[in-house]
Amino acid sequence: MIVLRVVGSLYLLSGVWCLARPGLASGFLAIQFASPAGLAEFISVYGGLQIGLGLAMWWVPKESMQMLAALRYTTVVSSALFSARLWSMISVSVTPALLAMAVLEGVLVALLLMALQKHRARQALL
Repeated sequence: MIVLRVVGSLYLLSGVWCLARPGLASGFLAIQFASPAGLAEFISVYGGLQIGLGLAMWWVPKESMQMLAALRYTTVVSSALFSARLWSMISVSVTPALLAMAVLEGVLVALLLMALQKHRARQALL
């Protein structure tokens, strides 16, 4: 449960940052917009999606099956983001900001995998 809260909090903070300071957030990632519509899309997708992911991770009941589903979902989403980040660095470019994001995403995936394994082991004992 703690891992979901930590990961959820990071997604929430990132999403709020993208909503409140989209110029700063997009600049950190070296994203430039050709029009106001691009900025609006960044705010919607980066801000809204990350806030939604974070809230979903916080809104998990403690029942075992729902916790397992939440851990699986979060692990799949975080693994996909991490994999896409690695692919983009291999196929496009590596910047210090992208490398930092990849390290953070990799750590989150590792924590989630450990939490999933711990949950499964605890369920096996019941």
